[in-house]
Amino acid sequence: SLLVERGRPAEALPLVQEAVQLLQAGPEAGTGAMVRPLRRLAEVQTATGDLAAAVRTWRQALAIIDARSDAGDAETRNLARLSHTRLMLLLGNHDEAARTLALADAEARTKPGQPASERAERQRLHALLHAARGQREQALGALAAADATWAELHGPDHPERLRVAA
Repeated sequence: SLLVERGRPAEALPLVQEAVQLLQAGPEAGTGAMVRPLRRLAEVQTATGDLAAAVRTWRQALAIIDARSDAGDAETRNLARLSHTRLMLLLGNHDEAARTLALADAEARTKPGQPASERAERQRLHALLHAARGQREQALGALAAADATWAELHGPDHPERLRVAA
């Protein structure tokens, strides 16, 4: 994580891969305890440009989330779904992005209290999905909702608002 933050994901990759392999060889294999390490691995794979490996890793993490009610905490599940949605949008797989985003929305409805930043990110991803599908009005509405959430959370002049609008 620190290596990725410092712009050195290639150095982080073998370390994260080894950690995941150790966990997969132990009692954690296939359990909810694997979601966070798999999420970290997929994020590092994405950062290094190995998008095919990231897709496989995200799908593995999401299969655990979908199969187990104890698969990580709500934040971990939500962040995994949002990150997977971002990757699917990047790759142009709008149907899979929409399915994953719908699951994140459904969990947000059943488990209130998710951070406003996650709500804003879901709204931003909806805007991107609508835009990718040529649904201009829906995209603008979702983007306006994301912007309003950021303004509510951080104030009208917060620099994050520029990221949402970008």
